[in-house]
Parts: sequence; C-alpha cells; structure tokens
Amino acid sequence: MRRYALASVCGLAWLVVLVAPQPAAAQFIGDAPPPIPPANVPIAPTPSGPAISLAPPSGPAATPGLPATLTQPPVTTAAPPQPAATPSQGVLALNARFGKDLPAVSSGVIWRVYSDKPDASGAFQLVREDRSPTPNIVLAPGGYVVHASL
Repeated sequence: MRRYALASVCGLAWLVVLVAPQPAAAQFIGDAPPPIPPANVPIAPTPSGPAISLAPPSGPAATPGLPATLTQPPVTTAAPPQPAATPSQGVLALNARFGKDLPAVSSGVIWRVYSDKPDASGAFQLVREDRSPTPNIVLAPGGYVVHASL
C-alpha cells in the first residue's frame, strides 16, 4: 500500500510539472535579439472648438438636389390600364439590361417618364410611373425624359 501511495505522489508531481505554466519555448529559440518596438508615434494636438458630427445626414435635407418625386414614397393606388394607342399617340417600349449581351432585368425596375420641359415652378412633371420590368407606355407626341431605378 505504501508503494501505491508513493507511486501516486510521484505521478502527481510529474503531472504538476508538465501542466504548470511555463514560458513558450519559441521565446528562447536562437541567438536573435528581441524585436525592437516601433518609434514613438507623435500625439496629434487635441482639436479646439465644437465637436464635428461625422454621422450621415437624415431627414428631408438628407437628399439634396433630387426631384421631389424621387424622394416621395411610391404611390399605392393602382394606375388604370392604358388604352390602346390612337394614331396620334406613340407607344414607348422599355426594358433594362445590365449589359449589351445580357438578358433583360426581370423585376425591381421602377420607370418614371417626365415631361422634357419644366412647369411654371421649374419642376419637371411626372407623366407616368410604371413598376413593370418591360412596360409599354402610351404617350402623346412630344419630348420626354425617362428615369429608371432598380
């Protein structure tokens, strides 16, 4: 029994030696000098004056320069179906592609057709908005600006 106790104590002693925290062996390999820390980094002077906000702007002033129709939520009422074109009207067939040889975009396109002449307030009037990927829009003869967003 005494032998068993002595063997247990020796085994525990070896286990403590093996498991005890030791410095990593990689720290003592070779005769290379220790690495040199980088030079002191100069401390920038503390800016004086009020704090500057770096957050992006929000609210109605966050999107300056865009027509009001682009910043308004989409119209929820469904547009009435367009009648067939009369001889004095034309049909504008639209589709969007990401490249010349790529297939047409199949969803997510919003088409907006504006008059090419501003009204009295200087804004371009929205003539038609369509969310179909490939709409056929009936228009009276004249000049128009087409805007597509994805």
